[in-house]
Amino acid sequence: MKENIAENTINLMARTKPEKHIKYKKSVEGINRLTKEKKKKEKDYEYYLCDYCHDEIRILDNQKNVDGNVIALGGIVDLPQSLTRTDKKIKLALCNKCLRPVVQQFTDKNMLEDNENHIPRID
Repeated sequence: MKENIAENTINLMARTKPEKHIKYKKSVEGINRLTKEKKKKEKDYEYYLCDYCHDEIRILDNQKNVDGNVIALGGIVDLPQSLTRTDKKIKLALCNKCLRPVVQQFTDKNMLEDNENHIPRID
């Protein structure tokens, strides 16, 4: 389910930054009813949800592959005011595959607005 980011700019400007989510390891043991002890949840990893495709973007400390190159599956992107044509920057959590379509949405929207402003109207 792809979302139209360009039409949802007001909601995205209202938030300060994308929300971090936590994925916990699955535990086999549950609550022991006799002693009422709960096993602590162990954090597996933190992640963002992509604002465009809603996939998980893992936040990992060691993002390197075998060659030593950095592997980044996505992250937080600051879209500039010149692209969004708003009062402030918009922070989005985006996958690498979703960056180009989101930028294309804003450029298409800006081109349409520019053409509407330059075409003389006969009403």
